[in-house]
Amino acid sequence: MENRNTPIKKYNKIAFVAGTLGRGGAERQLYYIAGSLVKHGYDISVYCLTKNEFYQSKLEETGIPVIYFGEEQSKLKRVSKLIKLLRSDRPQLIYSFHFYTNTYAGIAGKMLTIPVIGSIRSDAISEKRLNGKMAWFHYSLPDFIVANSEHGAFNCKRIFYKKKIFVLGNVIDTDLFEFVSKDIHPGSRLNLILVGRFEKEKQPWLFPELIKELSDAGVDVKGQMIGEGSFKEETTQLLSRQYSNYNISVYDAHPEIHEVYKNAHWLCSLSRYEGTPNVVMEAMASGVGIASFDYTGIHKLIENDSTGVLGNNIKGLSSGIIKNSEPASYKKMTLNARNKIVNDYSLKFLVNRFEELLMKIGA
Repeated sequence: MENRNTPIKKYNKIAFVAGTLGRGGAERQLYYIAGSLVKHGYDISVYCLTKNEFYQSKLEETGIPVIYFGEEQSKLKRVSKLIKLLRSDRPQLIYSFHFYTNTYAGIAGKMLTIPVIGSIRSDAISEKRLNGKMAWFHYSLPDFIVANSEHGAFNCKRIFYKKKIFVLGNVIDTDLFEFVSKDIHPGSRLNLILVGRFEKEKQPWLFPELIKELSDAGVDVKGQMIGEGSFKEETTQLLSRQYSNYNISVYDAHPEIHEVYKNAHWLCSLSRYEGTPNVVMEAMASGVGIASFDYTGIHKLIENDSTGVLGNNIKGLSSGIIKNSEPASYKKMTLNARNKIVNDYSLKFLVNRFEELLMKIGA
């Protein structure tokens, strides 16, 4: 599809519904989509259950209004508030950007006879596990479901039931996340980072074990853990109890994470499952090596020893990092990874791909 100068009239006015606008991967993708659509003439608004978070100000800077509807604890009152707001705004399409806001958007859409897109942001398996019986409402009430990965879409059909499911993959701003070549010399210190939420599915407690494995193998290594989450305090205490002899630090979420990537050699992804991890894509674009567990879906991004390192356990990742930290291997691998992101996941493709989605749901 060629670049368009005007929006698709049928869906010119779009209301996004979000649960949070914090520094998360889904929230960054919402910012990318909403901002890109506004530049192409779309009328965009965002309705959110929380307020005064990181991406609210970012969205408002682009002229996108962010409307809070989470004053009440009662879900019924929240739905009622959202319906009232949307009735006044009269969008042509409602797009719920978090799985747990699909029900809010779905009910509002049915009451106002407005089509609704719901989201799967991970692998569908985790959504069902985390939301219990409510997962069926979150999946059923929207007219369409959009996953950010093919394996998430596949799992939806396997776990729930078949309905119209589309894939809109994550993208990266390759101008912001620019490639920075890192010189690695034999015996030089390796800087490893873990970026993201300190939550159970991310398994942050395994990062210090990786640092220990590398250090015990004679590697001069430094570890940085960056983010927020319910397991952060527990992880910090673990470091104090068991890993105080190793060079590992914990930091709050960084507002300009692209600056962190400039000094990192390896980003570690130790999750049990993911959709299409934003931090992995950002690091690949920035010239950072990727060391990831071999979970479903990561193969779309990482080919072992070509665009990153895959392993089934800590020892496997440690061996892969040591092997691919040889200067020639590291340079080739990080260049391959950058090219992968530029060619397949660049922000420049977003509007065209989104409009292809709009054409499909409008068919």
